[in-house]
Amino acid sequence: MPENSKISSATSLSRRALLGAAGLGAAGLGAASLGAVSVVGTTSALAADHHLGRPMPPAPTRPEVAFYGRSQAGIATPPPAHLQFAAIDITVTSRAALIGLMRDLTQGAARLTSALQVGKTGAVNGPEDVAPEDTGEALDLPTAGLTITFGFGPELFTSQSSGDRFGLANMQPAGLQQFPIFKGDELVAGRIGGDICIQACADDAQVAMHAVRNLMRIAGSRAKVRWTQAGFNRAASLSNVTT
Repeated sequence: MPENSKISSATSLSRRALLGAAGLGAAGLGAASLGAVSVVGTTSALAADHHLGRPMPPAPTRPEVAFYGRSQAGIATPPPAHLQFAAIDITVTSRAALIGLMRDLTQGAARLTSALQVGKTGAVNGPEDVAPEDTGEALDLPTAGLTITFGFGPELFTSQSSGDRFGLANMQPAGLQQFPIFKGDELVAGRIGGDICIQACADDAQVAMHAVRNLMRIAGSRAKVRWTQAGFNRAASLSNVTT
């Protein structure tokens, strides 16, 4: 199917109505674009109405959020001011390579949420004739409550085109299924779906963007971006405003 082709609606229920009833907010809208009923860990941020046309006041900066815990960071934490969401497709073909990719992404995310630069030399301490390991947009910035959450789409487990490429079909959660096409949907084929989603949330948009950008650099040729979406939560940005 061409990347810009549109997929017509096939149900009487709208996607927004379903997610609104489920209380997922706009982060759920991003997760839903993966085409899954259940995507691991994509419920911590809201995208706000972009049509209000006025700048947001700065949100208060919250402390660091631990990456490791009972659940992924970003699941039960208060919604921050900014979101950067990316859906990626895995290009490696072996299970061992997928495990290696997820291990590297996990280690990178743990460093980023701890206000550490990516890699051993970071943004400025490497050789002058070699590209830096960290792109440096968040250099000297606080973490702004950065959380990084990874989710799996159903196509990672099995798909019509690739089958059970990683031997994960028997591990797919029962609720992790493709969404139907909803009333009012005009979905563009190249802007839905994805094997893995990366959600970075912070009270500083630059910190969230930097996190996703550097995680994709860590992935390198092992994955490619299918689509991305930035968002912000006006309620969080107004939490320090008095009237």
